Amino acid sequence: KALLQRVQAAYNALLRAAARRMVRARDLPGMPLSFSAPPGTWVSFREGVLYDLNLRKLADFDTLLHHEGDQRLTTHPARRAVRIPGHADRDTIFLKAHLVVHPKDRLRSVLSLGRAPTPAMREWLMLHAFAGHGIAAPFPLGIAEHRPWGVPAASLLLLAPLPRRAQRLDLFLDRRVRRNEPETWACIASVLAKMHRAGLQHADLYAKHVFLECLEAVLPDVYLEAHLVDLQRAREVRRMTPARRARDLAALRATVPHAVL
Repeated sequence: KALLQRVQAAYNALLRAAARRMVRARDLPGMPLSFSAPPGTWVSFREGVLYDLNLRKLADFDTLLHHEGDQRLTTHPARRAVRIPGHADRDTIFLKAHLVVHPKDRLRSVLSLGRAPTPAMREWLMLHAFAGHGIAAPFPLGIAEHRPWGVPAASLLLLAPLPRRAQRLDLFLDRRVRRNEPETWACIASVLAKMHRAGLQHADLYAKHVFLECLEAVLPDVYLEAHLVDLQRAREVRRMTPARRARDLAALRATVPHAVL
């Protein structure tokens, strides 16, 4: 307990020191680059992302957190996902901002001495875990979380767009003449089996969180690839029980139109 208290004290000291720190990019010439943030904010961006944020005048935590983009993708009261367009499709950034942290999350963070991850950090970790097991998911570009005195208050996550050919599963099925063709369900079954064998549970496996990309024009021997999104509730479990598998399958079954699972 004494060791944990020392670690927490050191962590809070680092947060206070970060109040006067500007995060600067390396090897990106052409303009002075920085990202301003309030006290108690931790940020991490991939190379080049900070340059794009400065170019778009979004190199500020509060500005980025409340940015509306050109398209809002969710109406959740505690979470906002928006699309920030670029000059080309590859320059587009998707922003997930968690503006309000549930009181139980604040309590959990206090009881865990500030070690409980924010929703953005949970998804950041799960995106890397899914990619490590060969499961297609959005590519994480950056993360920032505001933790005054170690208690989570707000967090945001920057994601790269999915391939242009990827379509949401429910829309993909509605636009297909043969909705229950074996290749479609074989692709979904394959990615779910790989996820569960790796000890990963999605916990929000609705049809709108599964995207299918048709690869016929690229790889004739591979028909489809599935991408899983919205991983802020996903988790890694020690033992994947039948009940946990059933929860994921039940959520998918309830939201897939005309599905035979």
